[in-house]
Amino acid sequence: MHSDTTNSSTPLLRATGLSKSYKMGRGSLQVLQSLDFELQRAEVCAVMGSSGSGKSTLLQILGLMDSCDSGSIEFNAKEISKLSAKKSAMLRAEQLGFVFQQFHLIHELSALENVLLPRRVACGLSWFSKRQAEYHAARQLLHEVGLEERMTHRPSQLSGGEQQRVAIARALISSPPLILADEPTGNLDSETGGRILELLLKMARERSTSVLLATHDSAVAAMCDRTIHLSDGQIVD
Repeated sequence: MHSDTTNSSTPLLRATGLSKSYKMGRGSLQVLQSLDFELQRAEVCAVMGSSGSGKSTLLQILGLMDSCDSGSIEFNAKEISKLSAKKSAMLRAEQLGFVFQQFHLIHELSALENVLLPRRVACGLSWFSKRQAEYHAARQLLHEVGLEERMTHRPSQLSGGEQQRVAIARALISSPPLILADEPTGNLDSETGGRILELLLKMARERSTSVLLATHDSAVAAMCDRTIHLSDGQIVD
């Protein structure tokens, strides 16, 4: 569980000069270009842009799932873009929550076991002594997202909306300061997607959790505190 002693006026997240390109045949595709960005504590910010504008790449780099070619990322006033793979994995498990369009649940595990995955990574060898408390916290979160009757079900036995509720509980299980959500309603019908988004933002705001949410839907962006627009790998407003 996170405890934050950093000055509350310091941005939670600050990216400076982020650039990223991918090799394409003999050439390369520039996805992010010298991008600067700040996210405040407890802020909910939407990232909008057309397909291919760099939204997903930005979230993957900020979430340490991909590396930048140049630039720096500060999280809680600490530089994190050069961390080792092991330290990056630990930071993701303890300090970041992720919600994806494709849910990314493990099909062999129950809803409860999927929610507990970040805690098993974060606890390491101390898992067995902490297991009871972690299970209690996971059950409580599944109750909050309305899945108390579905905890033992596997993803294949759940609807798309239910799977995304499991993903929200998993994103919140470590009480992270930041949730990165990449098109979290993209695989759901508009009514289900609206309910899921309201649930995610309600639970995040109750916990003073920052959210960075990539979307192409202006109705989704309207529910956030602030919207930035990406075009050709740069913020244009």
